[in-house]
Amino acid sequence: MNNVWVDLTDMLVWRGHYTGVQRVTYEYAIRYESAGAKFFAYDVIEERFFEISLRKVLSMHKNISGTHAKTKRSITLRRRIRKVIGRPYYQLDDASKALFQPYVYALNHTVRSTIHLAKSLQGKNKLEESISEYASYPTAAFKRADTVILLGAGWNEIKTLKSLSDLKAKNGFRISQHINDMLPVYQPHLFSDELPRYFIPFAKLAVRVADTITVISDATKRDVEVFCKQQGVQNSPKIAVIRLGDNPLNDNISKKPDAVVASEKYIFALGTFEIRKNYQILYQAIKLAELEQKELPKIIIAGRSGWLTEDLRHVITRDPFVKDRIIWLNNVDDAELKWLFENCMFTVFPSLAEGWGLPIVESLSYGKMCLASGVSSMLEIGQGNVDYFLPYDARECMEKLMYYVTDGRYLDKNSKVKSDYKMYSWDASYECFIATIK
Repeated sequence: MNNVWVDLTDMLVWRGHYTGVQRVTYEYAIRYESAGAKFFAYDVIEERFFEISLRKVLSMHKNISGTHAKTKRSITLRRRIRKVIGRPYYQLDDASKALFQPYVYALNHTVRSTIHLAKSLQGKNKLEESISEYASYPTAAFKRADTVILLGAGWNEIKTLKSLSDLKAKNGFRISQHINDMLPVYQPHLFSDELPRYFIPFAKLAVRVADTITVISDATKRDVEVFCKQQGVQNSPKIAVIRLGDNPLNDNISKKPDAVVASEKYIFALGTFEIRKNYQILYQAIKLAELEQKELPKIIIAGRSGWLTEDLRHVITRDPFVKDRIIWLNNVDDAELKWLFENCMFTVFPSLAEGWGLPIVESLSYGKMCLASGVSSMLEIGQGNVDYFLPYDARECMEKLMYYVTDGRYLDKNSKVKSDYKMYSWDASYECFIATIK
């Protein structure tokens, strides 16, 4: 019997809500579980693949301070630093965390860069002590004609793909590699310096090793095709576009975030607080409106802290005019996220580049129009229910926001979204995915 193996390495180390890459992995994994697939992860300490159940991984994620914390954990330099700095930080109150966040953020990226550099210089990772929490797990036995599916952020540990490449040469199984975007290759300025350094070698290996590459937009497909030509790949893999689902992650009862006033109107922006999401343009739009004595509603941003935004965080929290007009919520749970979508006027997504743009379709699934950047894959979304602006033009952004706010025009647009937009389910996305990789 031929087996399908789904890689869960990413999900083992992920903490927080499933977004982006982790959301895709989760949605496909739970459906593959029902179909009888097997699951595995890579142990960087023992340098082997081990079999693990999806239920086990999900329970470890949900019980960070419970069962998972009591298991024998790998002792690494990174974990020691996380224990010394991270745990005390997350025990602080919200005001103190906001004060120390830029410094913790900067230290985190310095440590990550140092570890990656040390790994590259030492070859074998001597920063890790040979104590693995997964030593008792059985080795994953990939056989000829099996299919190995890689959905996660494989560039974080390229040894995974290198080891699979070696095993594939011996055992003859197939590899399906999922790639959300090629942005670190073609827009490296939107990331910290370290990411392109280890994403590009990963991408070079992936296009040579994979039998099938699945992508999430025509824009990303074009990027992969160009990359294959630039790398001189002789036998290019099959490249197929798979549309992601946009139905909400769960059916939680919605809950108002404490920092939000229930009666107050607001525009909602969802996405990691990082340079690529381009929240700078929202600040500029608010300032332009101030100069021209126009009144825009409050803008609420919900997203984890990302890279290269320390200056912007300082500005929006210190500017006397803006600090109460742009509110950043960096720790929103699923119930609060649902409330923010349900109660906003409409959403704005000013990203500079995307592989797809999941917050746009999530907005539409809640019956709310989205005002989005008119670049890259975002132009592929919406079935006519999205309006666009150039992500480098603050005036156009401000004027589009004002247009929909004035005379309640957003209400008509929301009504059109509710009547016209056809939600695409994760079940349909999964069916398309499995049909593609067969």
